[in-house]
Amino acid sequence: MILVVAAFAAIIGGMFVKTPSIASAYLYKIIAALILGVLIYRVKMNFGLATIIGVAMLGFAIWLGVETPIAASYMTWMWVFFFYIFIVSAIPVNVLLQPRDYLNSWLLYAGLVLGFAAAMFAFKGFEVPAFAGFSPVLLGGKPTPFWPAIPLVIACGSLSGFHSLVASGTSSKQLDKETDGLLIGYGAMFMEGFLSTIVVVAIAGFGYTALKTAAAAKAMEFTLNASNWGATFTGISGKLGLSKANLFVQSYADMVSATWLSFIPAQYVKVLAGMWVASFAMTTLDTTNRLARYCLSEMAAPLKESTEGLYNFLTNRWVASIIPAFIGIYLAASGNWLVIWGSFGAANQLIASIALMTGAAYVAKKLKSGFANAA
Repeated sequence: MILVVAAFAAIIGGMFVKTPSIASAYLYKIIAALILGVLIYRVKMNFGLATIIGVAMLGFAIWLGVETPIAASYMTWMWVFFFYIFIVSAIPVNVLLQPRDYLNSWLLYAGLVLGFAAAMFAFKGFEVPAFAGFSPVLLGGKPTPFWPAIPLVIACGSLSGFHSLVASGTSSKQLDKETDGLLIGYGAMFMEGFLSTIVVVAIAGFGYTALKTAAAAKAMEFTLNASNWGATFTGISGKLGLSKANLFVQSYADMVSATWLSFIPAQYVKVLAGMWVASFAMTTLDTTNRLARYCLSEMAAPLKESTEGLYNFLTNRWVASIIPAFIGIYLAASGNWLVIWGSFGAANQLIASIALMTGAAYVAKKLKSGFANAA
């Protein structure tokens, strides 16, 4: 979980530095979410009316973000993220997490509808080679075989121990009734698949154009083809200052601009795409830190009898929040997270295997069901 904090902080920080308007729009959206939370939980406003106000504030946040970009250094954003996640992961979920994620859902739907329409009308074939080899140079600068590496590269989209922690740590505590878990769990899975398809189509169809545009701005020339794509893509995009997130933002904007939707100003589409990335990455960031707080508290349980003072200190919600936040942000700020990031996919799926075995044992022992054998 600390690795997730580090990786997502680094990704968002790089995007905020590259496109300051995305950073400002996201900060304004946080304010909108806090207001929405007050309207829903304190004022007890009609939910439909509160939704209309919230969506209007979300649109205003995007507009204001474009008009008033907040430029800051990478290290400044690391400090902002540090204080943000350790505070947000310690306060009740209805203060910010729930209203913010509700606004995120509207942002998701808008991005999916716009992206789907653009993909349908603008798709002209892939600029990116559909096949570059079964062992491209990806992980650790070494040839990476398609199998068994592909589930590790896809990570949470294939089998996710991290999401088993999310489901048990936060999602399950917010369900109206247990049976809602089926629709929410499977619905989220299918929605994630649709989202990833839009992302792949945007980059595959317009990623090369985005690279060429960035190269022209820097008077730089390069050649990418199927034979050298895997070995040279990362280096070229790095020289151009385009992270994977920034490449998606530009590709998505180019895809939308290539259709009858071009009446939407490109800078607003870029901010929408960037907010798409930032919103769900920041949600992952503070949710992960909240889960790390839970885990730290549970790991400290053996100290309760022998060293109660230390146990009380470690399980204090502020202390338990600040420890993983500090380690994760330190790794992101120093860049050291890249050294151990390669282990994330394997660790993630090892946790998933433990979750599957735990679930099977519960079904077999508590529910007396033969379905546990299938697991």
